Amino acid sequence: MRITRRPLAALLPALLAVTACGADTPAAETGTYASSLEAMIEQELGRSELSDWDRAVLEKALETGQVSRADYLEGAEMYEQCMAAAGFAMKRTDHPNGLVEHQPATVSADDAERDAKMLADYECMLSGYASTQEIYRFQTANPDLLRDSSEVVVRCLFDAGIIDEDFTRDDFQAHVRDDYTPEKLPFDIMDATVQSCLWGAGIVFRDYG
Repeated sequence: MRITRRPLAALLPALLAVTACGADTPAAETGTYASSLEAMIEQELGRSELSDWDRAVLEKALETGQVSRADYLEGAEMYEQCMAAAGFAMKRTDHPNGLVEHQPATVSADDAERDAKMLADYECMLSGYASTQEIYRFQTANPDLLRDSSEVVVRCLFDAGIIDEDFTRDDFQAHVRDDYTPEKLPFDIMDATVQSCLWGAGIVFRDYG
């Protein structure tokens, strides 16, 4: 099994990576990424490397107050086509919360292939919807723009009725981020709704056997 935070393609501050091998985790981040979604969009529009497609979508979002689902899904399709053109098949998961997750269809043990796949992912993201997909993720799964991903997950799980108020973000942090004992959680971490909450917080958890 493995749990990671997906890099945001140079969009927001680099996010931590945690593995089953027990890598040290930094202290929980506090505060928010921005004062509002509008402020976050304006921040992204100030980036010189923003793609033309991203810029057009975010300029529209600044006027309407949010990224539209139609634009989000168009970006997801663009990304899939870009990766396919680069020779990499992606597995798509449409989560219950409306977010789309893309992961490699196969896991390669070859370093060169992994590097090529990571480069293609980076280029396909930046040439298309890197900023749009992250802004949409925040407005959908983390509207308070919290930096503490464990808190984001726990709020989502509570709202979904999966946990009660006795289960705290510290419990999640302890069993998933610190000690890596997900089997002690009071829910199945591979449940579709749980996976949706994880992805909404920028966390990927996969069982590779």
